[in-house]
Formats: sequence, C-alpha cells, structure tokens
Amino acid sequence: MKLAIVTAIHQRFHLTYAFLRAMERIRDDFGVETYASVTTGDDCVDLLKEFQVYYVEHDNKPVGKKFNAAVNLLRGADFTHMMILGSDDIPSYRFIEYSLEQDPNNEYDYIGIDGLWFWGMNPRRAGFKRFGYFPVKGVLAGPGKILSKRAVEACDYAPWPDECNFGMDAKMMKKTRDALKSQGVMPRLKKYSNTDGGGFLVDIKYEQHISSLSPVHRRDCYQEQDPHKVLPEHLSSNECNYLFGLLQDVEKEWIEKKKL
Repeated sequence: MKLAIVTAIHQRFHLTYAFLRAMERIRDDFGVETYASVTTGDDCVDLLKEFQVYYVEHDNKPVGKKFNAAVNLLRGADFTHMMILGSDDIPSYRFIEYSLEQDPNNEYDYIGIDGLWFWGMNPRRAGFKRFGYFPVKGVLAGPGKILSKRAVEACDYAPWPDECNFGMDAKMMKKTRDALKSQGVMPRLKKYSNTDGGGFLVDIKYEQHISSLSPVHRRDCYQEQDPHKVLPEHLSSNECNYLFGLLQDVEKEWIEKKKL
C-alpha cells in the first residue's frame, strides 16, 4: 500500500500546528505525504509552507467542494490509497504503520477502523476536558478512513458531492460506490481493529468545532480514560507536552474571559 493523506483546514492555528507536526513525523517515518485544502487567506497557510505540505487555498464552504480541491492535488501523485484525516486528528506511529498493513494486495476500496479516542478542548461545548475511547459504527464512519485510488479515479478525483456540507461519510460512500459500479466494479470493504493492532488516533474537539461530545458520552460503549496515562503510550513526550499545554492555555483563557 502506498498511502497519501488528505485533509481540510480552517482556522484553529495552534491545533493545526500539532496536526502538521504529526504529519511531518509521518512523512519522515513512512514517506507519506499530506495534501490539504485551506481556507483562502487563513493564517494556517504559513504553517503549511513551514511544514512543506502540498496545499490549495479554497473557500471554506461548501465543505464537499473544499475537500475535493485537496483530493484533486493527488493527480499524478504516487499512491494506491487515500486516507482522510481532519486537521484535529492526531495519529500515532503505530496507527499509520498498522493502516499500511491492511491491504498489501490492493484488494479493498474502503477501509475503516473500529474506534478512536475523543478529547474535549472546547470550553463552550459539552465534554470539555473529557477524554475517552469510542467504538465506531460503519466502515467509513469517523476519521482515518481509507479509499482506494480506483475509487478516487472512478469519480474523477471528486469523491464528495460539491454542494455537501453535512453527512460527508454517507454521501462520499454513495458517490464513489455508484461511480465504481458504473464501471462494472463491485466495491470491497474492510473494517479492522485499531486497538488490536496497537494503533492510536485522537479526534480533538477544539475551537470552531461544530459538534460536541454529547452524543459520544451518552453511549454505554464510551470508555472514559485518563489522557495523562494513554497519550504517553502512543505519542512522543514533545507532542504530549504540547497537547497538554494547549488544553491548559484554553482553560486559562476561558477562566479569564469569565472574569470579565
């Protein structure tokens, strides 16, 4: 498997910095490049230049069109599969390593994980400072999902409907499946256990995040955990310290605002 990572970026400068540090690590360790679509004029453009990430500037909405702009950067790139990450998702070394082991013969068009961690860093939304593991339903639900190059090419490097702003996973699945079937290809799906393989992927609910952790916390399957115990098992001390410091800065700023 030859992997490429695709993401979309909008504001959240300090969290984007953490994400791009992780992408730099992944490029250094595995030769996996990241391709990003960033909101036009965003401060994060400077970060993308600093970390030497392939990028295009685009309007933030519609989201489908913005993500498609990032995928379009893959034309001519050397890849067999495309992984989709949010700029608020931090993967471990083992997560990428284990993902690369999932389709050695390029048989699958859709590959997805069975669960990931969530971390609340938005004091304005439910779940602030909470951290835990949550199982994922559906093959392509949540971050870290993988599409084959065949599926990407079948829809001409535009796997999302351009006008899409919500229901991204389901709409991408439908569009790419319809495109493959129109070419006489029956898509193959695979779901694998991230935890069994020792992988770690955390989705951080930071500022500008449209959703909260309420739906996750209400589920019986949600497992509350201590980030100070979990993160050091998967990320470097530098990355851990940065993320813990980011949470402290958010909390301090929130306390100061409440005093006004």
